[in-house]
Amino acid sequence: MKSIPVFFLLFICQHACSADYSGTYDCTLYDQTEGYFTGEMVLELNKSASIAQQGFNSYDFHLSYKGVPYQYEGYAAANGNQLALYFESVGSQRDPDDKAVGIANVVVEKDVNNKDIVRIHKFYYMQDYHDNSNTGFESCVRRDATTVGNLDKKANNYLQYLLHSWQF
Repeated sequence: MKSIPVFFLLFICQHACSADYSGTYDCTLYDQTEGYFTGEMVLELNKSASIAQQGFNSYDFHLSYKGVPYQYEGYAAANGNQLALYFESVGSQRDPDDKAVGIANVVVEKDVNNKDIVRIHKFYYMQDYHDNSNTGFESCVRRDATTVGNLDKKANNYLQYLLHSWQF
């Protein structure tokens, strides 16, 4: 009898952990060297490289930020709501030192209409950024949320909390 709840929990986790977080996100970023930026991330599930039945998904993504003359491309490996990321600058004006690895958590909540609000909170590390190391925090909210203004405030509050905690 006790094995039924364990089986049930494994079944739920297996299907909940394989969620597809694809979409267009509005992002707020704090880079330790460059400061604050806002931008957009387009995250796309790579189905052929995913094992969703076991909670593992693969993603390709594209980033662009206001005031930055180049864009970023990258990829991520996900286990449930945890992501490991790699990205680098691309394009004719790209910065060859502008590449990083990162980790991220995906948080899914419900809005007042019981619709999913998907947030991605990321920390990244650049080992050799113009002869120094560099780090940053980014918080993104998927655009399909119905209360984007409040979400932006919540994302900024989360960034402020992280910055205060890490004493940047």
